[in-house]
Amino acid sequence: MSNILRENTKIILENILKGNKTLNIIGEHGIGKTRLVNDFEYIIKQNMMKIHYIYIDMRKFQKDYRQLISFLKEELNIKDTNLNDFNAILAIFFNKRGKKLLVIDHLEYFIEEDYIDETFLETFFSDLNVFDNKLNSTLIIVSKEKYDNKINERAEK
Repeated sequence: MSNILRENTKIILENILKGNKTLNIIGEHGIGKTRLVNDFEYIIKQNMMKIHYIYIDMRKFQKDYRQLISFLKEELNIKDTNLNDFNAILAIFFNKRGKKLLVIDHLEYFIEEDYIDETFLETFFSDLNVFDNKLNSTLIIVSKEKYDNKINERAEK
């Protein structure tokens, strides 16, 4: 028996990936933003699509940049203990053959915290902005609201 919702979600994902761009999914709490990207992950993991995929839930990493770096290294199977640069880790992801999808969910948890280093925020979004220039790479940012600040301007690119 086919799952019409999942089949339509696969079509949506295929169309998103054709663009190789950054997509912001913005909406109120509870409308299904995370459910949509979870369905993307299900489709990818069930081998319905061949793609390199990383999902980052910023609620888990809002207080600890090092934990985010460790998570990414684990996802990419990077053994180099000296590699702790977000941009270098993204470069490893970019260099994988085929399509790449990076999903950053709950971005508001990352931005709203006062104790996050502004320099890191600037670097973080600059590094993410590289996605627009990489072949076969798509970035999806999920958040409950749009931010009217310089950081959001980078995210919108």
